[in-house]
Amino acid sequence: GLYVAGQSSQNVLEYDAADGSFVRVVAATVTRGFQNPGGVALRSSDGVLYVSSTATGEIWSYASDTGERIEPALASGLLSPQGIDLDASGASLFVAAHSTALSDTIDAVKQLALPAGTLTTLGTTNGADFTGIAVNGAHVFAVDAALDRVVRFPVAGGSGTTVIGSGLSSPAGIVFGSATQMWLTDTGSDRVLEYVES
Repeated sequence: GLYVAGQSSQNVLEYDAADGSFVRVVAATVTRGFQNPGGVALRSSDGVLYVSSTATGEIWSYASDTGERIEPALASGLLSPQGIDLDASGASLFVAAHSTALSDTIDAVKQLALPAGTLTTLGTTNGADFTGIAVNGAHVFAVDAALDRVVRFPVAGGSGTTVIGSGLSSPAGIVFGSATQMWLTDTGSDRVLEYVES
């Protein structure tokens, strides 16, 4: 299924693409612990659904079939975690978040080792506002809504490189259709854009 984080509705919904409707609420803030879900990622090998809680600075996990929360929170103390994505193995969850509580103008890409919950910072960028994130092989791609760009970070850590620096207006989400095909939601222009890496 397709899972959607609803910040206004404070829940995570499952969408059925075949009939074009939302089929159920998987998790809701009243009973599930998160506030303002920023991103969702599903580990297909075991059906665990990960949700970033923007308001509380946490990452929670749920059984996607029942919606039951898995205790405790995987990570806490993050500042406004937004987009999240798993690597191909499902052993690492990558998070777009502010770097520290001292500065909301420095955003970071963080790696959360699963199941231990060990959190490390891959790289930071001054002036950025990372909202969406997607893993593609040896790189993590972060959408920067403040500077209208996409930044690529090595999974092993290190400096980010701008791979798309023009043509965007407040980009928000990112997903890969293949190893070379990237889809972006561009909220400033109300478009979904396709980019092909060469």
